[in-house]
Amino acid sequence: MIPETQTIIAALGGFILGLIVLALVMKLAVPGMIIHETKSPYDFNTTVETIIANLW
Repeated sequence: MIPETQTIIAALGGFILGLIVLALVMKLAVPGMIIHETKSPYDFNTTVETIIANLW
């Protein structure tokens, strides 16, 4: 095979392998990065006061 052809095939193979690894890493990492929302059992003002009290 011509060396240039081998280089192109290796580069394309590496690129495709990189895309597969990237997709796998994203599939595993993204669920932990999502913000989980929960409904507060309190009304708005009580919720804000509770958050402020817990932060300071």
